[in-house]
Amino acid sequence: MTKAELEMIRNCETVEEALALNLRKPETIIRQFATLKSVQPTKTKKTSKKQKKVRKQYAPRWTKEEDYDLILNFYELSIDEARNRFNRSYGVIATRLEKLVDSTKPEHISMLMEASKEIKSRKQSQNPTPRKSRRTLRKERKMAKKQAKLEAQLQKLRGV
Repeated sequence: MTKAELEMIRNCETVEEALALNLRKPETIIRQFATLKSVQPTKTKKTSKKQKKVRKQYAPRWTKEEDYDLILNFYELSIDEARNRFNRSYGVIATRLEKLVDSTKPEHISMLMEASKEIKSRKQSQNPTPRKSRRTLRKERKMAKKQAKLEAQLQKLRGV
């Protein structure tokens, strides 16, 4: 292709514009357009006053207190409660928790250990009596049945 043809393709914004020039075969034009656009940095368009500039929202850093609160309460909170409590999207919250759990930093590990102790103490205070196993319950029923039978025999002997 000549320099003039290449320059004409380079000035086109889209492939359709380049194809509309009808300089060569469509395949050749598409290939040249792709090559020129990948090499050349894209032109920046001037923004009009009507167009608003899109800014990234400010995302505050996680504090140690928020991290600890997240570790302690994440699994007890609903999605909406978590969003409202931490003022972030649920994906950001879950990502932070995963980062804390997978971290090898000593401060994160110690925070996890401390939180696990507090969670265990919470659970014990909520459920003060431990659950009995089926085997223990069965033994207790059997003993109660025997005791009732012996009491019945004793009553029979006393009554006679």
